Amino acid sequence: MTWQDRLNDAVIETANGDRFVFEFQDVSNFRKERTEIFEFSNTQDYVQRRVSGSQVFDWIIKFSGPDCDKVAETFERATEDPRPLILHHPLKRKSFLVQMLSLLRNDRLKTEANQVFFGILLHETIDLSNIVKPENINRFVDNTVNQLNEANSDRFANVLSKKPPNVLDKIKKGMDKAVSTVAKAAYAYSYAAKTLAQLNAIVATAERLVTTLETNAKAFADLQQGFIQFMSKALVNPLDRLNFYRTTLEEFEDALSDPNRDPLELQLNYVATVAGLCLASISADEETYITKIATFNQAENIFTAFQTVTEFTEDNQEDIEATSEEGELLNQIVKSSAGKLSEIAFRAKQERSFVLTHPSELYSIVYKKIGAETPEDLDKAIDDFIAVNEIGGRELFEMQPGRVLRYYV
Repeated sequence: MTWQDRLNDAVIETANGDRFVFEFQDVSNFRKERTEIFEFSNTQDYVQRRVSGSQVFDWIIKFSGPDCDKVAETFERATEDPRPLILHHPLKRKSFLVQMLSLLRNDRLKTEANQVFFGILLHETIDLSNIVKPENINRFVDNTVNQLNEANSDRFANVLSKKPPNVLDKIKKGMDKAVSTVAKAAYAYSYAAKTLAQLNAIVATAERLVTTLETNAKAFADLQQGFIQFMSKALVNPLDRLNFYRTTLEEFEDALSDPNRDPLELQLNYVATVAGLCLASISADEETYITKIATFNQAENIFTAFQTVTEFTEDNQEDIEATSEEGELLNQIVKSSAGKLSEIAFRAKQERSFVLTHPSELYSIVYKKIGAETPEDLDKAIDDFIAVNEIGGRELFEMQPGRVLRYYV
């Protein structure tokens, strides 16, 4: 069997169900890696690669035959739909969800009659269409997290029962560290007396259940996941919630490469933290994120954490025995949360900056750049402007030329 035998039809399907089989010339794809380049003065550059980006397809396709003009017209109209397309690749034997970035039609009536050529640029995308109505996404994510926790607990208890004594001891030590890690991060914040009492009770129960893991594996897994996700609702300040999960994720991510930790306990804790991060992320709003970029960055943080735990699960499947159901539940949580963040981003502000060209005082700068309908609004805008630009001392009375200032609109 040669590569020619493995070729399939090249097809584009629209969201309305239209299906176009087209002829193609050479096909290529381009993938931009997510990297950061650090330049050092006394040595070579350091390139940090974070995650692989989407595929981009820059193709020339054609429709031919006596009705090629009609097919081409239908194709052109159908692809005006703003929803994503499905590209069935002729050689990769794989389908890609894509958005059309550009389309160039070329009717070569004189040189190549009976054919219509299109130059198309397609970019692979993630489907952020809401699984449920936007106003119910928070509830959907919450319910799906509960389903995931239940599935994880059952699987954890089942797999744990097969572990030999030496591995079980390793898991118990790891779980003890995990409880301490979460507790340390949680106790860094302030709580109302009732909430603090709940937190203390959870920590005490978790510490007790670790010692009886052989007989209380499911109970411990239930409690540990709930403990990690407790902060998504216990902390009043949404920024505190996000900071808690940022800290906890970093701690567990460092532990993924620790040879003294067992993959089973690490995966349970990391999955629970990713789910908690999603809960915390969508419970915040545009006032928390402030800018569109910050909102999209949070969505990227979620996708990066999801990719990390997915790869870790695949690499350690023999020890973890994770099911496809758990993977799909976490996938739904991540996609729905990213969709909600995309919705929040539309309401968030753009960051702008400028350089002062002459001496100015705060009130006139803020009123000119941001505006305000009432004196109270102006006072708040000035307070925010001072905080964002870390203004103090003499600058409170007069700011000098050359000062770079930021504001949000």
